[in-house]
Amino acid sequence: MRFAKAHDESGLMDDSNQAFEESTKMVRQVGRKPKRITLVSAYYPSHGGGMELATADLARTLLDAGHDLRWLAQPDGPLPSGLEQHCIPITGTDIVYRFSGVPLPLIAPWEVFKILRHVQASDLVVIVEANFVSSLMAFGLAKVAGTKTLVVQHVGAPSTVSSFARLLTQVGETFATRPIIRSADEVIYVSQFVAEHFDGLRDSRDSQVIWHGIDTDLFRPANTAQEQADVRSQFQLPTSGNLACFMGRLTESKGILVVRELARILPDWHFAIAGIGPIDPMNWGLGNVTYLGQLDRSSVAELYRSSDTCVLPSQSESFSLVVREALASGCRVVCSEQILETDPQLSAFIETQAVDLADVRATAARFASSMINPGHSDCERAREYVRRNCSRDSAATRYKAIVAGLFDQADRAA
Repeated sequence: MRFAKAHDESGLMDDSNQAFEESTKMVRQVGRKPKRITLVSAYYPSHGGGMELATADLARTLLDAGHDLRWLAQPDGPLPSGLEQHCIPITGTDIVYRFSGVPLPLIAPWEVFKILRHVQASDLVVIVEANFVSSLMAFGLAKVAGTKTLVVQHVGAPSTVSSFARLLTQVGETFATRPIIRSADEVIYVSQFVAEHFDGLRDSRDSQVIWHGIDTDLFRPANTAQEQADVRSQFQLPTSGNLACFMGRLTESKGILVVRELARILPDWHFAIAGIGPIDPMNWGLGNVTYLGQLDRSSVAELYRSSDTCVLPSQSESFSLVVREALASGCRVVCSEQILETDPQLSAFIETQAVDLADVRATAARFASSMINPGHSDCERAREYVRRNCSRDSAATRYKAIVAGLFDQADRAA
């Protein structure tokens, strides 16, 4: 089964004025009276994952459409800027993530009543990622209340290194993710790769693929060599020489231990690491590694444009904001071969290597080869490809139209 894609057969996003005007007209017609939406996700963006950043963009899209939004998630730091008044934090524990690197928050039992209260007051429940306890709870309560449900699914096959965590993820997929995806009123997948993982669960007419939107004004190349040097100085990085960056959760599954090995075998390179997680690069004792912690989006964009290469030795990615953002910023990308499953056309713009996280040294050696002997890459073409295929405005327009269509269905059934 094939699903509606975020781009046409030529690989270009349908970004025409006509499509935008028709979708906007639909939103205005159906959404004249503000609708109440409850958005449920595992975490807020302070947790540091691409999924959470994309959810914040979704929240802003729903607010821009004029809806009344409440976002329920587990806090792990500051609430997202500009969205604080719409956030309803859920208390719980993140002990599974802290010990295994698998994002799996467990909510406090009494928070069931908070979720119930908001679901009952909603016209639509939007669930980001079906394989969390809060997702299962919110979905079940919405079904009992007869409230429309929209699922945005980021993860397909489990990619965690830990065999116990993989088993846990597979159990969650069997008893939560697949039943939710099968029964939701509408499902959005973030890539064809994820859609095909759940192939056969539902009719393609109410399932779509929408890529994450990327702000290519924020994620842009450096204008001059001096700008690159200034940014490096700002981060207290060497202003000259080869600089590689890593962005993401600091877990084995994301390949952070491969980055450690790369720093050991490439002493002439400097490595800037941004993100948070259970593995602490400060404990490595490597002089060519700078740990920057978690950065805001503006600082992330600056780090990309000041770096020569972005490395992502993760053996499984459902979409990978990191790859697209780096390309939009004019930064070379060396990543796993699996990234091409999310979009084969990326092969023209990235350098890939086989990733085997059970053999960190061999994986690091392959990545080092690509870093030392770079292939030809056309940064301008890569940036244009991202701009045309990951348009933030086009993605927002499609989301607004889907939500408006769900409200239209509910109004007709009333």
